[in-house]
Amino acid sequence: MSRRPGPLTLIACAEIGRGAIAMLGAMVVAVVALVDDGGLGALALFVPGMLAAGAVLHATTGILALRLHPAARALLTIIGVMSLCSVPLGTALGIMLLVYVNRPDVRSLFGSSGEEAQESPGNVAGSSAKPAVLGVMIGIVLGALMIFGSWDAKARLDEASMRGHLLRSMGDLKRIASERDTRSLLPRVAAATTIDDLLGELEGATPQRLPRANGWGHAYRYEAWTDANGRAHYALGSAGRDGRWEHERLASYERGLTEGIDADLIWLDGAWLRESTAAHPPGVARPGDSTR
Repeated sequence: MSRRPGPLTLIACAEIGRGAIAMLGAMVVAVVALVDDGGLGALALFVPGMLAAGAVLHATTGILALRLHPAARALLTIIGVMSLCSVPLGTALGIMLLVYVNRPDVRSLFGSSGEEAQESPGNVAGSSAKPAVLGVMIGIVLGALMIFGSWDAKARLDEASMRGHLLRSMGDLKRIASERDTRSLLPRVAAATTIDDLLGELEGATPQRLPRANGWGHAYRYEAWTDANGRAHYALGSAGRDGRWEHERLASYERGLTEGIDADLIWLDGAWLRESTAAHPPGVARPGDSTR
């Protein structure tokens, strides 16, 4: 019966600690995703699901490595290869792990049969506690880094989802406005004062169904009126993520740009009255401001 070396004990305990911390983080991220999915729906659970899968992989690998199970070396190799993508710390750790598990003396520790693997529990008692404690501490740090990376990935997905909803809302308003401007001379279109009336008349003249709600499920608004000089005006609006309108009338909004995702979008008489810059990444030109 061979004695398990200290470095292997350290690696195994690090994987167990890493998996435990990552699983705890996955549960926290999952709860946050369920409370506020950021408009992602079921996709919001993708990040915590991947984090949980990684936690299971690391914990399982650590347990098998402690037992010198033949599958542990293959799993450690997989983890080492995956770590190469995490520049620079993960790359360095991945290279060291791959070099270590492929050393002839380390390869010989992992039995290729069930009989050899069954002898391994005795090695646990003969191992020093210091590598185990150090391994767990390293695992906690690595697990925390996994959680941080997953949280950052979730934030990026949320941001992309929000931007997608804003772009969709802006595109919907411009599309409805374009259809309305094209058929503005039709008496029933000109007489419409609500979004349902307007879309009903427009859909009667086009085979396509026009959108009625934005990405957050909030219904669009439409208003039409005549000013004191007898000039006809119309406005289309989309509420922000919170669904609360800032003003009772669409005409009450001031012209300008807004950065918040909870701010309302307003299209007035063929051009933007209130547009969101959050829909466009920095350095990317915004689409045309007018349907004219």
